[in-house]
Amino acid sequence: MVLVDSSVWVRVEHERVDLAELVPNEPIATCPIVIMELLRGTRSAKKYETTRDMLMAVELLDDPTPLIRFEEAARIYLRCRDAGVTPSAVDCLVAACAIAHGIPLVHDDTDFDHISRVVTRLQLFTRS
Repeated sequence: MVLVDSSVWVRVEHERVDLAELVPNEPIATCPIVIMELLRGTRSAKKYETTRDMLMAVELLDDPTPLIRFEEAARIYLRCRDAGVTPSAVDCLVAACAIAHGIPLVHDDTDFDHISRVVTRLQLFTRS
């Protein structure tokens, strides 16, 4: 199983990447904060519904998101800041979810590269 970040879902929506080709033979998961990021970017009620339907078709982790995940995200942010990196708080929460579930994160966002250098427990998906 892999957790897919919004940075990849946006590319899937715009048909720039095929998720089945990107992560063949891997079950796909998402989490509430990723869903919120994608839904807030929709520009019509129809697009909102199609995006929501796409996301509801995959495994949903951390629903509801427990407080411990927010605390871990804060710790990730503080460790990164102490290392001279300032990732977004949302990306820290996505990273905390991936770490908690012990699954790789599929992304197209340099914040996660920076986070993974500071927080080595964050596994980033790489194609074999």
